[in-house]
Amino acid sequence: MTNEKDVESVAYTQLQGDLGPLVNDMNNKLIKHSEEITRLKTQNENIFSKLDGMESKVDNIGDKIDQGNEKNEKIFNQLLEHHLGIKQSDNTNKWKLLTALLGGGGLLSGIAIALFNIL
Repeated sequence: MTNEKDVESVAYTQLQGDLGPLVNDMNNKLIKHSEEITRLKTQNENIFSKLDGMESKVDNIGDKIDQGNEKNEKIFNQLLEHHLGIKQSDNTNKWKLLTALLGGGGLLSGIAIALFNIL
């Protein structure tokens, strides 16, 4: 059993459960946590801005490579034409001619079939 004198000697706040140090400790932890979150957000924003800059640089490099490939292709075709007399064929006109012949042939055959059916 506890003696009344022992109880009186203990501070009243301790008997009631003094939460002051615990609250202060939790507030300090909360402040440190908030500061850490802010630091991480700033660091994250910096990383993403650097990534955006790198992305635009990579796009620029890709465009330069494409331009270089086009120039190299033109130079190669000129060399072939000049030294070997080989010209690159333009297949677009051939396709137009083939389409016209087949389209016209289809029309002519349709007319011929219609005439044979009438007779």
